[in-house]
Amino acid sequence: MSADLPPRRRGRPRLKPSASNVVPSDEILAAAARLFSEFGYEKTSFTAIANEVGIQRASLYHYFPNKEALLLEIGAPWMRPLVDLIEQFDSEDEPGDLQLYRYLRIDMRYIGSAPYDLVRLYQLPDLQNSAGLEPIWETIDVIHEAWVRWIRSGVNSGILRRVEPELAGSLVESAYLGVLSSERPSLTADLDKTTDGFADLMLGGLVADRSRLDDLRELAIDRDGANPILHEILRVDPSRHSVKSA
Repeated sequence: MSADLPPRRRGRPRLKPSASNVVPSDEILAAAARLFSEFGYEKTSFTAIANEVGIQRASLYHYFPNKEALLLEIGAPWMRPLVDLIEQFDSEDEPGDLQLYRYLRIDMRYIGSAPYDLVRLYQLPDLQNSAGLEPIWETIDVIHEAWVRWIRSGVNSGILRRVEPELAGSLVESAYLGVLSSERPSLTADLDKTTDGFADLMLGGLVADRSRLDDLRELAIDRDGANPILHEILRVDPSRHSVKSA
């Protein structure tokens, strides 16, 4: 570990890239994501990332021109397919509550399976005013707006309770971030169970008729399967992200 970083804090274990078949750029991304998440963006230098990977600092520039480019490459390829998924859902003639329920089941499994702790990473205080991360912030806004739009559709149709859509969307978002950033074993040990439980809890608090929740669950399983196959649904090449979390 480089001397320009403080001691590691304890936290949820993440990547430990050591396999010989790991693509160098992926190993760099894994190291950068780990160091950014643990020590902050500003306190993590290019030298520290190079030392973590075991390469010369100059070699890092062969793959990435700066830290901002690293940050974009860590998150953008994983988050971009979610926009495609939203567009797909919007093109389907489905009620808003079903769109939200299906999306939550898929999104949380997908982001939770990423080799990087994206939720913790993009909530770092020293990144919130970074103009270079506009593609990430725009994607987050697109997702939030979709949740609000689907909630509004459900409220207008009478399927959902008469809640304020923007507030409800923000509450769902806060709960979502809390679950994915949690270190509680009861939440992290079984992502499938947690994801389905989260979708049930969120929609259970929104539907006007609680019996509707059983319908949502059955319809979601009918369309996406009991355990959505993330790479097929989101058309992500799993070989592109060959580094797995420990």
